Amino acid sequence: NKSKSKTAARQDVAAICRDVLAEKMVQFGARKNIRFSANVDAGKGITVNMEPGHLARILSNIINNGVEAMANHGGEINLEVAAMGSEVMIRVSDNGCGIPAELLAVLGRRRISHGKNGS
Repeated sequence: NKSKSKTAARQDVAAICRDVLAEKMVQFGARKNIRFSANVDAGKGITVNMEPGHLARILSNIINNGVEAMANHGGEINLEVAAMGSEVMIRVSDNGCGIPAELLAVLGRRRISHGKNGS
């Protein structure tokens, strides 16, 4: 029995980003070697039409992966939102070890991962 997909609706990008980052700061707050920063105010008032929770889930997974990849050495995760004409750019970056070029083309597919256990 497949669950029905949620109906797309206008979603406030900056608010979603702030909420996800606040959640991750609480979730990973005990890890003193991981820092979080954000610049999402440039996205204030920007909305996108998408299923509720979809963007939050994507951002949460990306941040979780960054934290997991930096578990051994620590670092900083930055979340940035910017308006680019009629489009919005959301950038999640960290100062981890990076992803090998051969994996970049397949990222986003199910069960594709890199950097687990801090490697």
